[in-house]
Amino acid sequence: MKKIYFLGLLFVGSLSVAQISITGLNVNYSENFDGMSPTGTTLPANWASIRIAGSGTIGALPIVVGDGSAASGAIYNIGTTNGTDRSLGALSSGSTVPAFGVNFTNNTGDKITEFNLTALVEQWRSGDNVVNEFMAFSYSVDATSLNTGTWTNVTSLDANEILTSTTVAAAVSGDLTTNQASIGATVNISPTPCLAGGTLWVRWADSNAAGADCVLAIDNFVFKATSNILSTKSNYISGLNIYPNPVSGSILNIETAANESKAVAIFDVLGKQVLNVITDTTTINVGALNAGVYIVKITEEGKTATRKLVVR
Repeated sequence: MKKIYFLGLLFVGSLSVAQISITGLNVNYSENFDGMSPTGTTLPANWASIRIAGSGTIGALPIVVGDGSAASGAIYNIGTTNGTDRSLGALSSGSTVPAFGVNFTNNTGDKITEFNLTALVEQWRSGDNVVNEFMAFSYSVDATSLNTGTWTNVTSLDANEILTSTTVAAAVSGDLTTNQASIGATVNISPTPCLAGGTLWVRWADSNAAGADCVLAIDNFVFKATSNILSTKSNYISGLNIYPNPVSGSILNIETAANESKAVAIFDVLGKQVLNVITDTTTINVGALNAGVYIVKITEEGKTATRKLVVR
């Protein structure tokens, strides 16, 4: 599969982890991992791997070549022996709980409030336990590595075990369609957007189940930023009007068609909640807020919307 890259690579950090430059909306970045080759022990450019937990030393974790037959905790360049179709996989053990991911730099000149991600999950080894294993997907807009910052889980992008009825630990072929599953989601990050010049990390982190774990892998990864608008959800609040905006006094008016009781939460640009009130009126007091840009989240009658607020 052909790879499509955004323009620009920025090398940062002691581990020489690169950042992929996002220069526009709805432009695909894709990675099929075939460039690792059947014997390669180097991650694709811009990707990172880490021992995120376990009794071993937490830190960068090199990849090893595998075909599903190995049972050691590691990050794997995995595929059939000498096969050119590769994927990036993980297996956990007591000493090694791995994670891998990639980070992007927002060079669009505006905030990113939404991204779309699709991938193919492949299973290359079955486990011997009855627990359905998974690699948890999450993203961060303030991380500087795979194990720093605040991470938000998106369960619809988890890589879940496919052979859930098998309890015999053994190698299987992830190239078979019966051992594959597609995942994909459009993720709204408008409450804590990726600001211009900021970074957005995405990762999959494995977990150590009892007994011998399975090997799950990611292939045909496609990412694109899809919006820079602070959008409302589909169950929008009719007639929502917030004013004055910018606000220079202490009173902020929040009017809707229903004008029912509302829960109002206000977040700063780092995602920290700075105000949380429930009001039966159409006004709230924002006099305690410092000058700056905020995100206001309003919930009324089960419907939720977000708006940008400027305080002067």
